[in-house]
Amino acid sequence: MQPVRPRSLRNAATSRRAGSVRPRPAFARPAALATLTGLLALGGCTTGVRLARDDSPTVLAEQRIAGPSPATRGPLSVRTLYYGSGTDRQRAEFRDSVALRTRAVDASKFLSWPEAERDDRKKYWGFETKAVPL
Repeated sequence: MQPVRPRSLRNAATSRRAGSVRPRPAFARPAALATLTGLLALGGCTTGVRLARDDSPTVLAEQRIAGPSPATRGPLSVRTLYYGSGTDRQRAEFRDSVALRTRAVDASKFLSWPEAERDDRKKYWGFETKAVPL
């Protein structure tokens, strides 16, 4: 003789008559589950946000640099240094005046353009996102 299992553990073949269909609970339906999840997420995102009063004039009024104005000319001379690949088609200073040559980097994971724009950029600048000069 087989042991009797509780009704909740019986499979469909032993708990129902042949041909009868028992509806699945609402949480088992994918659309209902997605709707319920969306409503719960929306409920968590709709709480009001209260912004603090802008106190930047007060805070910034106290920010002072001790010393002369950085905008005035100082005692040191300024030199210009250009760095890059040295292959820039459009800017002579990054082609002819490069003091430090740098290698190109693969920026394809960070930059993407539609095909027509990508082709125009390569034609104009002379490089693509897989070899961007720094």
